[in-house]
Amino acid sequence: MPASALQNEPAPITPPMPVNSCPMCSHWLPDGTLACPDCKALTYGKYLSELAFSAQQLEQSQRWAEARARWEQALGWLPSDTQQAASVAQHVAAIDARLKAEEDAKAKWTRRLGPLAPVALFLMKAKSLLLLFKLKFLFSFLIYLGLYWALFGLPFAIGFTFSILVHEMGH
Repeated sequence: MPASALQNEPAPITPPMPVNSCPMCSHWLPDGTLACPDCKALTYGKYLSELAFSAQQLEQSQRWAEARARWEQALGWLPSDTQQAASVAQHVAAIDARLKAEEDAKAKWTRRLGPLAPVALFLMKAKSLLLLFKLKFLFSFLIYLGLYWALFGLPFAIGFTFSILVHEMGH
């Protein structure tokens, strides 16, 4: 795998260990506290930064469903009454709207092209018949027919050239 592909791939993020003291003011915090009651600092700010960076990388590579999952994961580590939580929730809603718009556009084209599916399937299966009409193929086919006719006679030329055609059609 090329190094550039590895750089676009966000690293897996492991959940943080429980924090019992505020990273800013060192105030003691009970388990499950998401923000310090004294200084209002986010308890798991570093982990949230990693999640946000990873989600932004996924967005840049247009992997919207995975990015949405990372933002949802971040929402679980934010106090629900904060501006950050509201901002992340709005971002998730924007990603949802984008995914729905892409789905609707795909569904619209699927509905429009749906009746043409049997025709496309037939053309894919009949591509070997369509290739018979290419001039380069016809030209070489007639040259070999003429060559074998001159060397071995018409019945042999037709039989041998036809067997080559059948063989090539098998490819």
